[in-house]
Amino acid sequence: SRGEYWNGDGVHDRRGAAEYLEQNNRPGVDNSMHAKMMRREQDKEQAEAVVVQEEADEAAEEAERQRQKVMDGTPCTPENFAAWRARFEADMNAINPPDDSAQQPTGRSYFANTSEALAALEISAEQEAADAAAALEALEAKA
Repeated sequence: SRGEYWNGDGVHDRRGAAEYLEQNNRPGVDNSMHAKMMRREQDKEQAEAVVVQEEADEAAEEAERQRQKVMDGTPCTPENFAAWRARFEADMNAINPPDDSAQQPTGRSYFANTSEALAALEISAEQEAADAAAALEALEAKA
């Protein structure tokens, strides 16, 4: 039955079992294969946690170095900016040369050209209407 301890002679002894458990059932005393395996897993998890923490610390340090690099960079002055812009525009012109024939019109010239085009369209529409009216009159006269 439960709670009974069988000694080597085949006789059960509850007191002997209790004494054995009191003497041997302490944390860290268990040297069973299961306990050893669990300790190895726990040690492995702790080692992995240390590696992850070290990697996170290294990443944070690298981010701080990059931030410092940006903060300690060349200050932006009008002279530095003008030099940078000249280099940038030269690089952009080398990659994609400007096409003078395809320049965008200014707002004023765009609306001026649009107004002229609309006026020309109105004149041609009036001319077409007049031609249609003359053709209609000619047909009515023949009929």
